Amino acid sequence: MKFKLIAFALASTLLWATPGRAQLLYDDFTADTALDAALWTSQSSMLSALTTNFGSTALTLVTPVLNFDASGMEMTGVTNIYQITGIQSLSVFSPPFTVNTSVNGLVACGFPFQINITDASLSQWLNIAGNVSAVNTGYYGVWLNYTGYGKNFGNRGESLLVNPSTNVWYAFQIAIAANGTASVAVTNDTGVLAVQTNLLVGTGPFYLILSQREGYPAVVGPNVALWQSVSVTAGAAPPPSLTLPPLVLSLAPVPAWTTQGLNLELQGPAGNYQVEASTNLSSSTNWQVIQNYSASSNFSYYFLDSAATNYIRRFYRAVSQ
Repeated sequence: MKFKLIAFALASTLLWATPGRAQLLYDDFTADTALDAALWTSQSSMLSALTTNFGSTALTLVTPVLNFDASGMEMTGVTNIYQITGIQSLSVFSPPFTVNTSVNGLVACGFPFQINITDASLSQWLNIAGNVSAVNTGYYGVWLNYTGYGKNFGNRGESLLVNPSTNVWYAFQIAIAANGTASVAVTNDTGVLAVQTNLLVGTGPFYLILSQREGYPAVVGPNVALWQSVSVTAGAAPPPSLTLPPLVLSLAPVPAWTTQGLNLELQGPAGNYQVEASTNLSSSTNWQVIQNYSASSNFSYYFLDSAATNYIRRFYRAVSQ
């Protein structure tokens, strides 16, 4: 028995660079043996002010525990409820500028990493918070909060990445234009995962803070992040194109044909899809829906076409709704 499968692809490209831009800050943590006191501080009035701007319950500022080796700067320190720690840039940056940094959340009882770009009064900001363990239920994800979002500084914000993981390197590009609007992009070694543009942030000037925090987690415990590097360059770099996995309909890797029917696999990006079948490719009206599927993130979905046993030949296609 022969089957022809038809699928449609959604494709793009990936990665970015910011060549030829003046460097305002650069720290390769993999080459450091200690925190560079010419660039950063772990004790400041601004870091102290963060404790009262994360909702109704004040946080406790704890001293970060920093370790350096060839992998980067390991940051921990937040091990209990309602705590925050971090390092703040000594320099202040006026738009337009672009921040690039890469971080790996190794242990995530809460938010093992945050990127805070904020002015001295905490009235203009862009915050990215990574809660990269699925056990944290409703707080799980990478979140984006910014001035124009309309919530307070400590709000987790809107979803930026819905299915992050521990022990994965994520690179973030944050560009703030001279008019105070920003773009954010997230990538890992598979490509560009998320892009947000036209975010109303403000014109600053801004400090850069690398931090971690905890509210009241499902499981109280340590948070550990590994930071590889960070740079701030003059000019607002354009965001990269979003990389989407292709939409592919194929025979399942398990035995495709059984006495119960044909096993198929549908893979693709978040969206709503229909799988349709036909016995006659010359007719445009002969397609019948055999499966509906909705996904909020990249997926791999298996299903059985039990009606396939009734036909000598059968054609399939996946359609985005």
